[in-house]
Amino acid sequence: MITAGRLAADASLPAIRGVFTYGSPRVGDTDYVSAYRALSVGPRTNMWIATGDPVARVAPHSFDYRHAAEKQFTLDNGAIGITELDSLMAFQAEEAAFSKFPIVQNAVGVFSRLKNAFQNLDAAEHSINDSYLKQLLQAKQNW
Repeated sequence: MITAGRLAADASLPAIRGVFTYGSPRVGDTDYVSAYRALSVGPRTNMWIATGDPVARVAPHSFDYRHAAEKQFTLDNGAIGITELDSLMAFQAEEAAFSKFPIVQNAVGVFSRLKNAFQNLDAAEHSINDSYLKQLLQAKQNW
């Protein structure tokens, strides 16, 4: 996504037709996301996330990282859904909760939440063959 954004921003290069990511981590802050979405490639970026894939949750909201893809699809046992991992309401609730604590408690809270978020997730969910391809083929059969 970062490379596609750089290529799309350079008018001397051929146009990027679209971007598909599978289990991509958050790539930038809110300024980066706004700039990426304003590029021609922004609306043609699709992100696929397996429900238990921990990589899609890497780089926490608390550090101002966001997903740049506007279209975020989830795969759960071959069912395709639509999600928004970086919803504004979730971000506002998180910010309100952290504003009550000093900086040390804030850091402890962030890392505790990360630990809890990854505790029940399996790295196999990030496998392109065992997770994404398998679930996409299953979804295709269900159509």
